[in-house]
Amino acid sequence: MIKNIDNIYYEIIDNLRLKIESDFGSVSKFCQEKNICRFNLFKVFHKHQILSVTHYIKICVALGMLRPEHNIDVETNLSLKDYLRIDHHSITMSLLSMIAI
Repeated sequence: MIKNIDNIYYEIIDNLRLKIESDFGSVSKFCQEKNICRFNLFKVFHKHQILSVTHYIKICVALGMLRPEHNIDVETNLSLKDYLRIDHHSITMSLLSMIAI
């Protein structure tokens, strides 16, 4: 069965939440320890907001799924130059690992 993008996206989001809860005990504790905006992350997990690539990368770095050099300043928009510097293979593998959980 071929999954559509929405199904894949929400599967990734659901599994990302499971990983956070498994590794940190709660989303709140993860956000506090890793300086992630809890309000925005809860909005993502409750399907009221779409997770940006920048925030996804920041979360993956905080979870140890990506190396710190992949992190991008969350306060700025992702520029093409920054996008081209990203190790796309590692990001793809982190996405796939969220589907495989």
